[in-house]
Amino acid sequence: MEWVTGHRAHEEGAGVPDLRHLYPAVVIFAQRPVSLVIACTLGALEAIALVVCAVLVVVDAGDGEAGSAIGVAVFFVLAAAALGLCVAGLWRLSSWSRAPIVLAQLIMLGLAWDVREDAALASILLVVALAAVVAILHPASLRALDHGSGDDDGR
Repeated sequence: MEWVTGHRAHEEGAGVPDLRHLYPAVVIFAQRPVSLVIACTLGALEAIALVVCAVLVVVDAGDGEAGSAIGVAVFFVLAAAALGLCVAGLWRLSSWSRAPIVLAQLIMLGLAWDVREDAALASILLVVALAAVVAILHPASLRALDHGSGDDDGR
């Protein structure tokens, strides 16, 4: 059970089978608190939303707006890539990734305030940003990030 708890529960050959290869997803999620999985999921969805916005900007561009639309689309794609890298770091339990993701949520809260005339969009942005901040700053997430090695050992 060392792969779940981090402690050796038995000696090699003690009759307990190694089932890690049968249930890799269970092993991966067992190493992370639910709050951290939620934060990673929300961050990944935000990165996907940025890519979708990049495509929509280019598709909706008029004849005279093609140059600026491509520039905005490139910015959105680069922001999505940066956020995706931070989410990958968070998934690997690297503590450095916490600050950029919290910063992204603060930016999204500002964006929600800016589009407050559109209540539906502002509400979605507000709820997602607050949920992500609560999830990443949850004590279980903080403990996992403080104890995580951040190595590329599959975590």
